[in-house]
Amino acid sequence: MISLDVVTFRWNLIQLPEQERITVTEACRRCGVSRKTYYKWKNRFQQKGIDGLKDRSRRPKNSPKRTDASTESEIVRIKTQCPRWGAYRIRNQLLRQGVTISPKTVNTVLKRHGIPTLWQKRKKKYKRFERKHSNSLWQMDIMGEIVIDGVKVYPISILDDRSRKILACHLYTRERAKEVVKTLKIAIEQYGPPKQIYTDNGGQFLSKKSAKACLKAGIKHIKTSVGHPQGIGKIERWHRNVQEEFFDLYTFNIVREAQPALDVYLNYYNHERPHMGISGCTPHARYLERLS
Repeated sequence: MISLDVVTFRWNLIQLPEQERITVTEACRRCGVSRKTYYKWKNRFQQKGIDGLKDRSRRPKNSPKRTDASTESEIVRIKTQCPRWGAYRIRNQLLRQGVTISPKTVNTVLKRHGIPTLWQKRKKKYKRFERKHSNSLWQMDIMGEIVIDGVKVYPISILDDRSRKILACHLYTRERAKEVVKTLKIAIEQYGPPKQIYTDNGGQFLSKKSAKACLKAGIKHIKTSVGHPQGIGKIERWHRNVQEEFFDLYTFNIVREAQPALDVYLNYYNHERPHMGISGCTPHARYLERLS
């Protein structure tokens, strides 16, 4: 609500020279305003009367830069369908659809529709190692146990270092060297052997069976430094994604139902889901860019 004191002050200002028979300069000095301000309010009063002395709205008559309705609807649809996606991933999905938009605008749209978001400006990126070619280096790891119908299962995954493509992810009720070798063979049959494979120092990976399998395929085995498993951070991030986007969202009555459903999610993860670690590209598309 407009304060009457403000309007009264402006009214008294433009009347002061005539009432006191003083110059405009003197009137402005007494009221602590500039001559430009005096004439601005005098002109507005002459044009619109007392209403001209009220503050004008700063809101533009139209917003040519406001996001169009169809784009807003698509942003809301994507966020509703993928609630864990942030502004950056939604932006990259829209770019794939031919829509150019900033993450900040995506966040603004979500706020306008009352949808909570954890968007924040990204911090400065730090340099991470990454191979130049696909199949140059694979990362392999065993995820922590998942309980399905009272049975403990262990996802064993293989990830391509450059593309982040998940080359294999299989569920086992045991986490022995036998299961590690089996998963490695499955990935090799489909994609061919990599030059190197990177793992932590788990006993399954250091076993004679694993060493024999790598030697037979011509793969050099690289291990993380003892006590510093951060080197396999890419596949650890995959563990977090599959936990939040698959295991936390779906339940299965028996173990054998889980693997087919996981295979469907893997196809989505590799071929459709924008990966923020590779600038919003899909892992499969990046994998095909530079095959070694």
